[in-house]
Amino acid sequence: MTEMKMHNTQALAARVSTLIDEMGSRCAHLDRLSVEQGQAVRDGDVELVLDVLQRREPVLRALAVAGEQLGAMLEDGACISAMGPALFADARERLRELERVADGIRERDAEHHQLMKQQRDGLAARLSSMGQQKSAMSAYSGNKGTPNPTLQDRRG
Repeated sequence: MTEMKMHNTQALAARVSTLIDEMGSRCAHLDRLSVEQGQAVRDGDVELVLDVLQRREPVLRALAVAGEQLGAMLEDGACISAMGPALFADARERLRELERVADGIRERDAEHHQLMKQQRDGLAARLSSMGQQKSAMSAYSGNKGTPNPTLQDRRG
C-alpha cells in the first residue's frame, strides 16, 4: 500500500512538474514574441504585428489548457495531500514566478497598445492636415470653369 501511494505521489509530482515546465516554456516563447511585437510596433510594421499576433494565438491557447489542468490538480484536496506540503509549496512558488513573467508580458503589451494608439492618432492628424492642405491649394488654383485652350485646324 505504501509503495502504491509513493508511486502515485511521484507520478503526481512528475505531472505537476511537467505542466509547470510546459507553461514555463510557453511563457518564455510568449515573452520572445512580445519583444518581437514591440519592435514591430516601434517600426510601424503593421504586417509583422499581425503576424506576431497570429503566432501568439496557439501559444496562448496551449498555455490556457495547461493552466486549467494544473489549476484543477492544485485545487484538488486529494492531489494536494498526495503531493505533500513540500511539493505543493514548490509548485506554488514556480507558478508565482510564471505569474511574474506573465505580468511583464501584459505590461509590455499595454505599452505596445498605447504606442499603436499614438501612431494611429498621429496618422489621422497627418491625413487630416493633408486634406486641409489640398483644399487650401484648390482654393488658390486657377478657375476650374475655364477650359484649357485647344488649337483646331478648321476649314471653313
